[in-house]
Amino acid sequence: TAIIALFIVVSCSDKTKPAEELVKEKEDTLVVDPIMIPPDSAAGKTTADTLSITALPVSGNMGQITFTRNDSTLFYYIEKEKKGKILLNGKEYRIELLTYDEDDNSFKLSGNDLFIDASNGYFKENNGEDCGYGSFREITIKLGPAMLKLKNIDIQICGAD
Repeated sequence: TAIIALFIVVSCSDKTKPAEELVKEKEDTLVVDPIMIPPDSAAGKTTADTLSITALPVSGNMGQITFTRNDSTLFYYIEKEKKGKILLNGKEYRIELLTYDEDDNSFKLSGNDLFIDASNGYFKENNGEDCGYGSFREITIKLGPAMLKLKNIDIQICGAD
């Protein structure tokens, strides 16, 4: 009976912690699947207007502007070729245009029925490196009537080779 009592105490020990500690533990150990990036704004709901983004199996290269989250490439644009790529709801979409506004450190990317807004970016000092780095608190991706908002997006901007 002593072994059974010990097992019950050990198995129930997490349930005696305050809810804040359990939530904190879950936040600290949360691992995002690098293949599917869930929408920040969907809160578990799936509708016809919900977008999901799939990470791409590429990393930033010279001549490329790469947007990432948790070290997974979400989409990219190759300046020399004037094209980029993003995977939404399992389908590949081409990014055909990129504009940059120096006044508010924003990027606007677009393609057929696709619009990406990355505004108010924060960029780190580029100390003579080949690539520049920055981040956005939030970006918005629109495909037709569907919209996806993602938080904490990093950007890597590498000059042409």
